[in-house]
Amino acid sequence: MSQAKPLLVLAVIAVAALLLLWSASGEVVQTSPGTSTDGTQDVESVSADLATAEVSAIEADHVVTREAVAGPDAATGVRGRIIDAKTREPLAGVEVLAMRRPPGFEQLFARMRTTMFEGKGLWAETVPEPEILGRATTGSNGEFEILGLPPGVVFLDGRSDFTFVRTPERTRLARGEIREGIELVGSPGGRVRGLVIGPGGLPASGVAVTLRPGLNAFLGQVTERQYRWLVASTDADGEYDIPGVPAGHGYTLSAAGPLIALAEQHGVDVEVGKVTRVDVQGYAGATIEGRVLDVDGVPRADALVAMAYLDVSRVLFSADGRGEPIHTDAKGRFRLDRVASGRVAFIATADGRANSGIEELAIVDGGEYHDLELVLREGIDFGGLVVDGDGRPLAGATVDIRPMEQPNSPDVLKTLLNIRSVQVETGIDGRFQTSDLTAKRVFLQTSKPGYVTEIKFRHDVEEEDDVRIELVRGVTIKGRVVDASGQPVERFRVDTRSRPVSAEDDEEEAGDDEGFGRPPRSERRNWRRGGSMRIGEGRKIGDRGFDGNWREFRAADGAFEITGVPPGNVRVRVRAEGYLDPDNQNVTLAAGEQSDELRFALAAGCVARGKVVDATSGAPVPDVDVTAYEDRERAGNGIFQLNFDQQDVDFLGMATKNSAKTASDGTFEITGLSEGAHRFTARHPDRAKSSVKAVEVTAAQPTEGIVIEIETGGGIRGLVTGRAGKPLPDALIVAFSMAAGSFKSSSTDKNGEYEIDGLPPGQYAVFKSKIGERAMNLGYDLLGNMRLKTVRVRKNEFTDFDIQDESENTVRVWGVVRDGDQPVAEGMVSALSTDSEGFFGMGLRAQPTDKDGRYELIGLEPGEYFFQVSRFRGRPQQASLSIEIPEGVHDFRVDLDLPQSAIRGRVVDTRGEPVAGIRVSAGVQSGGLDDAPGLLGVIMKNGIAQDRTDENGEFEIDKVAAGVYRLSVSGRQGRRAHRKYGEASVEDVVIDGSLPVEGIVLTLPLAGRVTGVVVDGSGSPVAGAEIHYEREDVRPRSDPTEEMLDLLGMQVRPEKSGPDGRFELTGLSPGTYRVRADADGLAPGVAEDVLVAEESVVDVSIQVV
Repeated sequence: MSQAKPLLVLAVIAVAALLLLWSASGEVVQTSPGTSTDGTQDVESVSADLATAEVSAIEADHVVTREAVAGPDAATGVRGRIIDAKTREPLAGVEVLAMRRPPGFEQLFARMRTTMFEGKGLWAETVPEPEILGRATTGSNGEFEILGLPPGVVFLDGRSDFTFVRTPERTRLARGEIREGIELVGSPGGRVRGLVIGPGGLPASGVAVTLRPGLNAFLGQVTERQYRWLVASTDADGEYDIPGVPAGHGYTLSAAGPLIALAEQHGVDVEVGKVTRVDVQGYAGATIEGRVLDVDGVPRADALVAMAYLDVSRVLFSADGRGEPIHTDAKGRFRLDRVASGRVAFIATADGRANSGIEELAIVDGGEYHDLELVLREGIDFGGLVVDGDGRPLAGATVDIRPMEQPNSPDVLKTLLNIRSVQVETGIDGRFQTSDLTAKRVFLQTSKPGYVTEIKFRHDVEEEDDVRIELVRGVTIKGRVVDASGQPVERFRVDTRSRPVSAEDDEEEAGDDEGFGRPPRSERRNWRRGGSMRIGEGRKIGDRGFDGNWREFRAADGAFEITGVPPGNVRVRVRAEGYLDPDNQNVTLAAGEQSDELRFALAAGCVARGKVVDATSGAPVPDVDVTAYEDRERAGNGIFQLNFDQQDVDFLGMATKNSAKTASDGTFEITGLSEGAHRFTARHPDRAKSSVKAVEVTAAQPTEGIVIEIETGGGIRGLVTGRAGKPLPDALIVAFSMAAGSFKSSSTDKNGEYEIDGLPPGQYAVFKSKIGERAMNLGYDLLGNMRLKTVRVRKNEFTDFDIQDESENTVRVWGVVRDGDQPVAEGMVSALSTDSEGFFGMGLRAQPTDKDGRYELIGLEPGEYFFQVSRFRGRPQQASLSIEIPEGVHDFRVDLDLPQSAIRGRVVDTRGEPVAGIRVSAGVQSGGLDDAPGLLGVIMKNGIAQDRTDENGEFEIDKVAAGVYRLSVSGRQGRRAHRKYGEASVEDVVIDGSLPVEGIVLTLPLAGRVTGVVVDGSGSPVAGAEIHYEREDVRPRSDPTEEMLDLLGMQVRPEKSGPDGRFELTGLSPGTYRVRADADGLAPGVAEDVLVAEESVVDVSIQVV
């Protein structure tokens, strides 16, 4: 059991955030009929210069304005209408925007894209421009039309005075295609207006104003599907106006302009149908003057200077108004005006030199700082040779080099300053050379027209400072898509993915759910040091979505051709609306080759129609996401079986496969389904998800009359208090349940009160924290202000649930953390205890240490605690197995001296061969909280410290506190290569906390297997029987995986018999086993005394009657 398991809730939050980004990241490249694509954008550019188009399909008096991108795609576009969420009547005067990225996230994606994927770091301008593809305003009938859109994924959003579109429409367009019948639902919102006043007291014109949820309100707005990042500018009178703002509290409004420094106003509340007025007083800010010096101390002209506010809010969300990079003059000098107060970091770079060191200033408003010096450094010399597939040098290839180091300090924001793309071009001899590098590990992206792009991850420039890169020609994939009768399918899309021919044939495929697919293992492994991969000609690493490289086709003959595909074993996928996905086809091609025509015959899918209604009133519910699932046991992931769908964290409502959104009358239609029983699940951000099961879908005729009754759901509400019992405003609250399949968030209002609604019934974990808007490290802020509790939600009822940081009779614990005689600065101190209301019976309090190693934990109940100390990027280290906090005191000092003991040993198999890369865990056998109930007991018994063996099978578990331990190692819970081993343990390892224990040897037996068949009373094979087993010859010890899953309300996925009734159990330690088969409607069958030896295969027959 990993030491990180106490923070499982944080992992869930991180996964949700990643899924959100993944679901939003799929960018599709489109093609026109009869043409080929090389993986580059089909249009020459995406322009923000909008041109008015002619009114055609909609009457002129119905359309107020309609604009579209100027370009060659005038026949490509969308038509639809907007209705009111409550009255379901058409909405006039709503501005509709067509965008390339999800509305509200465009600026955040732009910041991340330029900083990370394009390697520009913070050297470029800081104002991201939203990519608006086209716009229109609805007429009196609520209809709109936008033509001239580029092909690809398009998002449609809408906004008017007090209305916003809660669920933007995501559609895919092929060139020449016009999507009809799009329906957007307008929800009621508020409006924000105000005045920006300059430093002299006069109105400030031309100021950029942005409004977005604050750090603590961010997740709540996302899970409520209300997140927006809205932009406006002040007029000549200094006034701004932002219409169509989703209601909520905890907004942040920022303003920056030519005459004022970046100013932020936090805690802005917006109410439905009301105008919130926020006036901003601007300040002149500080002036920074300095110079950049070369390595020899000579001033460096035309150097670049970057700056960053050292807090998450301003780095990611608030632009400082600077539109141009900062350059030094002929004397190496630079000047920055209107720098806002706070911690600010600066860095410089120049051609032929590595970045300077990072200098940090504490800025105050009105301050003048004239002596900042940034000294460039000698870079690491690095070069190489680029050749073609025949080994000939390639001139004119572009090599993009970027740092790929992990942060080594809690000030992770400083890492952004070091991001810098160094681009060099190969000479006539195919060689390139640079001295601009600081990082020892780099990302390499090499490209040249006519060749596929080669990428190397985390290349170590010290180990190999002269790299050889091979670029090869792409291959061409040709194919044709037809229906079951052989007639062409005109509208479809195609995805290709290439693997080296030597890759294993059994690598897993990408996921089928759009937006949630994962690259195959071989590709994920490439991110490790030294890995490489190839992508299509002309493409870059940030171009690809997580579900593949889908290209849209609209061809009368059903033909397609894709060029510039990386050679190797190419997997080709085809999808078309209304059809079942055909089998993938694989073709192996060498560089420059062309495939034969691949023929994809698509079978028409089944159709299901239904309606979503309110469970109480029976009224139709629009804007509900409905997804159809094959009604079978949920597969889960790996050995885990989860009661959770991926769409449960699709907060943007963008998954389209086997999904539909209800119309104004609550109806839906889902096409392309397979025959058989299905579960239909409805989701709406304001309601508890609901399902109907065992709906039989047939190909003979559409399945009609499906009715899903969606409940309002239950909820959690209460008061959050901080120090001294004072209400805590703007705190982050998260409620999630794996059993109920629900994840929602909110934040407290000005009175410290919160409310989360729309929850299905079940047991929920409630997570509370508060991130400071000037936070420098999100993780430290989240942990340092965290509370974890559990609560039960009942159907359609609210549960009152207060959360207290500090209450009567609790204790303030403080002290100093030392490692030897040195204080542990910027470490995280965690105190774990048993807590009946805590996260699976465990209480957790945490707080970082300061630069002198001091820490403070408030609100601890008297009792026994287990203390851990985590350093940045380090594993938690034990401070003590047990510390007793006494009753009757308000303050209690606990100095934590990290133990110096270590456990060293070796893992070998029964042949004496070392076992490399396997995890060795140390669990408490006695001396501490080993008998604690709940999650804490699982952690204590099954691994509070661990290490992986090296190539010699050796391990070292350091910083082990005094106590008695059990060391364990298991092949079944390890990597695939380790499943040929069984399990082993060594008990009664005594540690004194000061001296090391060495010479421990863990001997892993080679595993055996049990194969068999399950038959019924007539001897016929039984498919789908669950197979369970247990040791009979040894006293069973608790399995950490099963214990953890029991706490989470999940279970280990059992092995099952196949269609022929056969099964296989692998990774079994030698011993005697009892094997049981359970089949629906039949009595269990058992095979007793099954003797398994090393590397043996035992075959059994189990009868169920």
